[in-house]
Amino acid sequence: MPRNFLNTAHQNVAWFSDQDDLGRLNLRPPFQRRPVWLEHEKSFLIDSILRGYPVPEIYIFSSPNPSGTGDVIGIVDGQQRLRACLEYLADGFAVSFDVDKLLPLYTLAETPWFGKRYSNLTPEEKEAFRKYKFIVRELEDVTEDEVRHMFHRLNQSNVTLNAQELRYSMYTGGMLQAVEEIAKYKQWDKLGIFTVAQRRRMIDSEFISELVIGTLHWPQNKKDNLDHYYRLYSGSFPFANQIAEKFIEVLNDLVAIFPSNRMNGTRWYKKSDFYTLFLLLSRGKLSIETEDETQIENLREAFTRFGALVDSDSFNDDKGPIGQYRDAVTRAATDRARRIRREQALVSFLLELGSVIPGNGDEADSEPSQDEIDEALDRYVIYLQEEPQDYEDEDSEYEDE
Repeated sequence: MPRNFLNTAHQNVAWFSDQDDLGRLNLRPPFQRRPVWLEHEKSFLIDSILRGYPVPEIYIFSSPNPSGTGDVIGIVDGQQRLRACLEYLADGFAVSFDVDKLLPLYTLAETPWFGKRYSNLTPEEKEAFRKYKFIVRELEDVTEDEVRHMFHRLNQSNVTLNAQELRYSMYTGGMLQAVEEIAKYKQWDKLGIFTVAQRRRMIDSEFISELVIGTLHWPQNKKDNLDHYYRLYSGSFPFANQIAEKFIEVLNDLVAIFPSNRMNGTRWYKKSDFYTLFLLLSRGKLSIETEDETQIENLREAFTRFGALVDSDSFNDDKGPIGQYRDAVTRAATDRARRIRREQALVSFLLELGSVIPGNGDEADSEPSQDEIDEALDRYVIYLQEEPQDYEDEDSEYEDE
């Protein structure tokens, strides 16, 4: 008959501290990992406790004390949390973390314990901390092998929230709502740049957020400013309609250029390259007439050829657009400067083909003359005479590629 592990009790911070003082608390049984939390992670837990927020429950089990004096309480799950609490009680650190994590609900003025060790708290704050109650689940009548198996299962299924999933817990409406609507567009499925796993973990929403911000505020450095703009546009997002229309336009253009999942297998299937191509269109550097089949076919050939030449070891163009793009995408591809250089290199390449129409931004290029277009088309024919390089599919999460 299955045993019942659903019973829980409540024990406060002071109780765990007392057990530790009595030598009855084993924070790290043999199956536990080493202490891994950094100071800012410990501090954020202390902030949550002092606000009275709930934290995950603690799993414990009791075993006979080798000294023969009572039982020893082993921690199955919750070691990092309890270590942080005990260390804070011993004045081991002062509360300190990125203050942006308080926004948009709180400020430093509403965080009087920030920068303070336990001994510096007010009597009321000390009492609140010591009396804070954890939900404790005791695993009774279990062997050590069973405890190890439970520990493995608990941690195997424990998926840490990624940055975008955390943003969904912090912000509502505004830009977040706009991004979520854009993520539903069917064109993403036709382009096939997100896997099912990436969609499940909101990697698609995070990447779309970067495209939104890049369209409105120029290319950014990695993901450094994502939280800044989520805070800025958490209440309202005045560009919602404008961005929605622009994304539909650009995605339709890309589906026209790469129909039937033909983007898969090219450089543009990769997130760093897709970022460059998308912003080239969304920021008005390229004018596309989807009804012009000749232009669409030429652009498809040009983009495929460009990507193949970037990857070709035998094509040396260090000072030209191919070499400049290659240098800016092979390392630190999400740095702002390299993102800008890639866009400039791609614009230069397309300008030679007469495909670029200047945008309204500060970086607008002059429109090429007819003679320049004719000369560029001659060079374009030479490019197309070479056999394109085959590409392997890339199916990785969006990290710094």
